[in-house]
Amino acid sequence: MTCGASFAVRLSAIFGPMTYGLVTWLTHGNHRLAIASTGLFFVVGLALRTRVNVPRGLAAAVAANGKTPSQPG
Repeated sequence: MTCGASFAVRLSAIFGPMTYGLVTWLTHGNHRLAIASTGLFFVVGLALRTRVNVPRGLAAAVAANGKTPSQPG
């Protein structure tokens, strides 16, 4: 796992449950709204993924170290 992915996993493991608990607490126990707020993270994530230019990223990776990311090290 790359450093960026590791950070994202750690951040989501903290931020997701914390948001769920905070929304539940602020809405006096409304778990449906807490689930909806968690689902909103997935929708935003999917929207952000549509903006990723994979060919440009692969070209940048090849330019940086001379091999594609799928090639062994």
